[in-house]
Amino acid sequence: MSAKSSPVEGNIDSLLVDAASLLWAKSVRKIQRAKESGDSEGVVRAMQSGAMWPLVVKTGAKCICAMSATGTAQTDIDFGRHGAIPVLVRGLDVHGETNASVATAGCGALRNLACGNNDANKTTIVSSGGIPLIFRLLEAHGETNASVAEAGCGVLCSLTHKNDANTATIVSSGGIPLIFRLL
Repeated sequence: MSAKSSPVEGNIDSLLVDAASLLWAKSVRKIQRAKESGDSEGVVRAMQSGAMWPLVVKTGAKCICAMSATGTAQTDIDFGRHGAIPVLVRGLDVHGETNASVATAGCGALRNLACGNNDANKTTIVSSGGIPLIFRLLEAHGETNASVAEAGCGVLCSLTHKNDANTATIVSSGGIPLIFRLL
């Protein structure tokens, strides 16, 4: 008996790949439309629906980063309120260690959301496991990818700005030797 797959099985596999491609492409389009209309909640919803695909996580993270950089402090508050941070952390946890471009985009988004005096976003990043995640991403890519090193260290810097508790957490977690190794 041959171990070959039947033509029907081959067609089903092909259809499943096509369906998955359509779904991630649809999520990416939703993210881009939400960005164009300034809809932070729409970006987060589209990321949630397509979080199993690295391209969706990367696209969403880049949109959050761009909208945060060009928006107001309220933009960052809105992203935090709509759940962008746990979605980013989950996406980075799933895809970041194996995909440097996802790690760079996700860290850039987290850095921007933690900038300034946004204590609520800083707290959410830390409580979502952001600090050990950033350390893992820096371990995975930091020595070979300057973009990941810069973005990851940028998150840590933003988290520690006017926040002694986060500084103490980074120090007590052994983050300082890692950061110095990347310099």
